[in-house]
Amino acid sequence: MRIEQVDQVDVPQVTYGVLQVWREMREDSPIHAIGVEVWDGHNKLAVVQPVHCAGWLPSQVHEYLRQVLEVLGTEYGFKKLASQELIHPSQCPIRPCYLCQK
Repeated sequence: MRIEQVDQVDVPQVTYGVLQVWREMREDSPIHAIGVEVWDGHNKLAVVQPVHCAGWLPSQVHEYLRQVLEVLGTEYGFKKLASQELIHPSQCPIRPCYLCQK
């Protein structure tokens, strides 16, 4: 069987944000840290550095993300984050980290 190649189809260029959440995989676990990456296709354009959320109320997490989205919306033109990436807290990149003790 011969497979023919079809003409290239234009792929839309979309700038989008990905919320990174460092949290254990249980629904009732607290959020350890959050950060955001901004992408344009396969190119990372910007990073909002992760911050620890220890002791934050859910309303404080929401307010922080609202402010982040306001800044990113002005700069990159989107109003919501496209997806969420859940990462185990042991992978937290913030140093020093009270959890990792490194």
